Amino acid sequence: MGSKLSNSLHILVSFNLLILLLLSVWITLLFGYYYFAPHTPQQSEVFTYLLTHQNNDLFNVNYLNVAEKRHLLDVKRLFINIIQVFQYCIFSCFILWLLFHKKLFISQLRNRLLTIGFILIIASIVLNSIFGFDTLFASLHQPFFIENTWLFPKESALIQHFPREYFYQFALIYAVIITMILFLIKIFPLFRKTHSP
Repeated sequence: MGSKLSNSLHILVSFNLLILLLLSVWITLLFGYYYFAPHTPQQSEVFTYLLTHQNNDLFNVNYLNVAEKRHLLDVKRLFINIIQVFQYCIFSCFILWLLFHKKLFISQLRNRLLTIGFILIIASIVLNSIFGFDTLFASLHQPFFIENTWLFPKESALIQHFPREYFYQFALIYAVIITMILFLIKIFPLFRKTHSP
């Protein structure tokens, strides 16, 4: 009974840590794009609206139609919710560690985090190979947006400023960073053993 409880506890904490890792990299990369990546003036305006304006007003520009503005408002609300989930994960990890730190083992947490993380990466690669990026991109939108409210013709201003390639590049960089972090977590104990006195 105690072993099962300990195993479940390590899985729960590892899952929280993985979500924390995924969201922290996503948020960091998103703001990194905002502050450091080259943008057109229109892209900069959209990023500023999504990441810095705290109101729920529609984006007040002339080059987007009402449907595009409503979609950006939905995206803005989604970003706020994601940041709230990120804050919840920080809080839950802190509480779990505070309550159960005597029952938690770093090596077990690390192993489960790596297992879940690499399964997620492999699954993403397989799904992308089978279905392609466009299908996965669409499937990620469907749970968060009302049907067809995020679909626009290729000639729309929003698609012109944020084409498919823009999101593909973001997803690729994101996947590479996550993979590198997991590999660093994996090899760090080996590095320590090699360089220990």
